[in-house]
Amino acid sequence: MKIGKWLRAAVIATASCLTIAGFSPATASVFEKKEVDQTKFIAIAIEYEDGDHKMIIVEQVSREQRCWAENNTQSLNNQDLPVLVDPLLMTFDFTGVCRRSTDSNGYSIRMNDQDLGSDYLLTLVKRGQEFVLVGVPRPWAGRGLRRIEIGRTRGDENGHEKIALDPGWRFTKRTYQGRELGHVYLTYDSAEGITRERNTTPKPLPPANEPERELIFEPEADAVDPFIEEPETINQIPAAPSNSESTVPVLVVPVR
Repeated sequence: MKIGKWLRAAVIATASCLTIAGFSPATASVFEKKEVDQTKFIAIAIEYEDGDHKMIIVEQVSREQRCWAENNTQSLNNQDLPVLVDPLLMTFDFTGVCRRSTDSNGYSIRMNDQDLGSDYLLTLVKRGQEFVLVGVPRPWAGRGLRRIEIGRTRGDENGHEKIALDPGWRFTKRTYQGRELGHVYLTYDSAEGITRERNTTPKPLPPANEPERELIFEPEADAVDPFIEEPETINQIPAAPSNSESTVPVLVVPVR
């Protein structure tokens, strides 16, 4: 009886670690997307006291209260000007009214029906007089991946600004076995027309050392439920580097 409880606790703990660390491409394929009303979502570049900016995505869940307000009538009539946003949800208890995604636990990139959350990190980059929303390859994602531009603020005003998504990009929701989750996708269905920059950072080579002997251990297959949602306040812990050729652990023992 005690052994059964211990095994169940171990399985839950392992699944939790996998969730926090991010999903591999194979695991991420279990998720699908759902089309949504674009007017119920907004990406905002939140300005902090030190001048730094970070993106949040707000979803209007119910009509009980407005979750945000877009200001500057002149900007709304001119798509080349920035739009200031008043995040109204900060002024009341928005439980059940608004949903806020603040980091990679709550939003990620989806391209051509592939979940890229484990390969890309969304961040705001200052470029000239605007902030650009960019998908930056994670260090363990492998060589050859490029940066992906997704949207921009179209200016740098004093306050919180709306991030206008580039043509072709839209909001969708993540689903698992037909059930809608809180996770928001920034979605694009074709690789054409996307501005990318090549990631030229080389992989570090292992240091020269004494001869080594490899001991190979075949892991047992674990049946773990891939879906465990984590609170948005928990920072995502980087996952181990993915290797498409092998997942067999290697223990290296120096030869004496």
